[in-house]
Amino acid sequence: MPPVQHAIPKFLELRHEFQLQLMSRVRGNLAELSLQLATQKLAAALKSKVAGTPCFACRQRAPTKRVALDLIEKKGVYVHPGHFYDVPTDGYLIVSLIASEQEFAEGIKRLISIF
Repeated sequence: MPPVQHAIPKFLELRHEFQLQLMSRVRGNLAELSLQLATQKLAAALKSKVAGTPCFACRQRAPTKRVALDLIEKKGVYVHPGHFYDVPTDGYLIVSLIASEQEFAEGIKRLISIF
């Protein structure tokens, strides 16, 4: 039996602490997202079917794929175009809520700065 299978009971035992930490971070990041988006009108967070990944409606002139690449190359912010998550139309970006609070806040600030 592989070592990881022996460790599974311990991993499952420790999951509660991990889940509490993760949910606290997600809630904090959602609050930060709401705070930052309240100051502008060019991007809005939408409810997403993808757990833990807010979807942004973005008003832009370039295709979402290009915006995502520009964010990586010019701002150091990693997002996914909505079509990675089966969003049927262009103009949506997906961000993760599981980044550290400080990284998330800075990433959203940089993301908003391009709109």
